[in-house]
Amino acid sequence: MLEKNVLIIGTGGREHALAEALTIKSDKFKTNLFFAGNSINPGIVKISSGYKKCTLDRFDLIDKFIYEKKINYLIVGPEAPLADGIIDNLGLEKNNLFCFGPKCNFAKVESSKSYCREIMNKYGMSQYSPQHAIFNSSNDIHSMFNCVEYVYKLNSKSGFVIKNDKLCGGKGVFVSNEHVNIETGLIKCKEFFEKGNKFIIEEKLTGPEFSLMTISDGLNCKHFPIAVDFKRAYPGDKGPNTGGMGSICFPDNNVPFLTSEQIEEAKSINERMLDALKKENNNEGYIGILYGSFMLTDFGIKVIEYNCRFGDPECLSLLSLLKTPFIDVLYACAETKLNDIELEFNDECSICKYFVPENYPDNPKKNELLDLDFINKIAEDNNLLVRYASVNHDVESVSKKCISLGSRTFAFISLNKDHRIAYNNIENGMNAFFKENKNFWWRKDIGAPGEFWEKRT
Repeated sequence: MLEKNVLIIGTGGREHALAEALTIKSDKFKTNLFFAGNSINPGIVKISSGYKKCTLDRFDLIDKFIYEKKINYLIVGPEAPLADGIIDNLGLEKNNLFCFGPKCNFAKVESSKSYCREIMNKYGMSQYSPQHAIFNSSNDIHSMFNCVEYVYKLNSKSGFVIKNDKLCGGKGVFVSNEHVNIETGLIKCKEFFEKGNKFIIEEKLTGPEFSLMTISDGLNCKHFPIAVDFKRAYPGDKGPNTGGMGSICFPDNNVPFLTSEQIEEAKSINERMLDALKKENNNEGYIGILYGSFMLTDFGIKVIEYNCRFGDPECLSLLSLLKTPFIDVLYACAETKLNDIELEFNDECSICKYFVPENYPDNPKKNELLDLDFINKIAEDNNLLVRYASVNHDVESVSKKCISLGSRTFAFISLNKDHRIAYNNIENGMNAFFKENKNFWWRKDIGAPGEFWEKRT
């Protein structure tokens, strides 16, 4: 059996989910797991062989760690280091290392919303974009006048959405009649102009949103099941955007609001984007995850945005269903043989919910003490999985506690063929934790039984 040393960059819930996927037993490989990040995730460290505590922009320290630990495969979780060029700096040419993640030129599909729209327009995919306009924040009177005129034009129809062009951790989008009105929306545009920020204004779309993640080895690609992310902070999809309060996947990928033809169409859109990015980058293939965020509107499927990595929390749901050893997937990607394996998933539904701190996301409380044994016991008693996220664990002490860092703290995941049982189990677990930890909250409505699970179009 061959040994493979794998380094995960990042220490959040997504990275914990990836680490657990690497524990799925393989017939071919033994996996030695390492991780690097600015905190210690208690779930990852428990199953790892070593770690490097550093900020994710310290490519020099990560590079040294790769050399010391003889790393074979690198997985980059978060988008920021991808946009900053971590793959370009730590890639195959330098370390004889396979990097699972796109280079910075490809990562622009997420780090620049205007670039994403431009690529779609250039390669015949404009029908999947909402009506939009890009503003370069040149701060001249003509540009500002056009901005005001465009906001009023869209508002007279379905409404408008203002998006910061750059990465904002899921918090750079402002929707009319939900986050802003015309007056406050124009104030937000004025702020962008004054700061010199590039931004985009799009028509407001309505309809159910869904996520489709496609894995690519640069030549071949395969698709994960559909997932649904719940970004708004409060029940009923109200309140400010967050990194994602929870997610669900459906039994047998039988998505209530999508036909099989619409699922195939979403797959085709992702494949066309992979082809477009390949053409845009001198016929070099995209490696890693391409994550399309879609909306089913009255006018068909529209692309909300593209991301260059696994979605969090969607991948917590998706990877909890994965049966194929993830180390086998990495090997297939490294050898450009993704077509030689099957991505197999359990036929259950998956409901994932994050606990977040008081006053999240605007002014979250930090430094709450969490009892790891208590959390793990709740998970065991209610048939749940637990994935730790924005926490830090002092591995040098004997304490089985960790400190909350102010963002999404940890998630429970419930799996069952019957979504009602899955929902009851996870709610029992959430309530058991909340009973002893009143400074945290969650969205009770995510995954709740009702029309959402049964309706077909």
